[in-house]
Amino acid sequence: MKKRVTYIFDEDSSKYLPVLDKTQNFKTSAVLTSASNFKKKRLLQRTNNVVKRPVPGGVGFGTFYKNSAHVAFSDYSSLDFGILTPPFVGGNSEKDLYLTATNGTAKGVEALVHYKGQNEPVFRIYDWAKPDVERWSMEIPCRSIPENFMILPLNNFNHSFCRVNNETRMVSPGVWENKVYLLNFQGNNWDLIYVYQYLSTLEDQRDDFYGSWGPIIETFQETFTEVNPLGFYNARLYNNKIDDFLKPSNSTTRDDMNGLDIRYRVSNHTFYVT
Repeated sequence: MKKRVTYIFDEDSSKYLPVLDKTQNFKTSAVLTSASNFKKKRLLQRTNNVVKRPVPGGVGFGTFYKNSAHVAFSDYSSLDFGILTPPFVGGNSEKDLYLTATNGTAKGVEALVHYKGQNEPVFRIYDWAKPDVERWSMEIPCRSIPENFMILPLNNFNHSFCRVNNETRMVSPGVWENKVYLLNFQGNNWDLIYVYQYLSTLEDQRDDFYGSWGPIIETFQETFTEVNPLGFYNARLYNNKIDDFLKPSNSTTRDDMNGLDIRYRVSNHTFYVT
């Protein structure tokens, strides 16, 4: 029987914050979806060795783990990060845009904010441990979970902000578990919103590509102009060897020069584009 987690230590406040199990609440509130509407955008079939890989239209800006950080875990890895979430993208955005990240494990999840054109943001979970057609595991409009958002003053601008803890852990030999938590700003606790157990080897979890990206702005059109501030805040990686904010010693940055311009940046862990 796996141990029930009731508290998570919060580095920001130096306190243990309680965990409330909201998984059933989110199952009731969320719209469970298949990957059918996204599969062609999200995955590419490579005919030479039948390997499927994510195919973004680009990375407006984002961080990728250095290999030493990417495979530093043996039984646990998590990413604690904030997502700066405007009410709509603005500018000329017409297609999908993801504010997403992995925690370094190949079969972990992406807990992300999704925009479709100028529609309102939707919080989604994409689980790499599941079969292709089941990976889009949850979606819920951000407006439906106001307790998990707050206003964050940053660089003389007020951002709507949610804080995510994206965790993958080996709970027994060969058995792994993905969990997603959202910080509840009203209750000052973590809401456990998603759990999935599966079989995996450590070797499979340490794939050299899957799980290699930290917080990125994943785009599906070639150029952008005058969008609202989009980005991330205080991304911190935890695993067996690392307990630190993302910075040049453990991560690199990528900019595909598609019109999303960096307006604010603190090392590799906090940034936003417009």
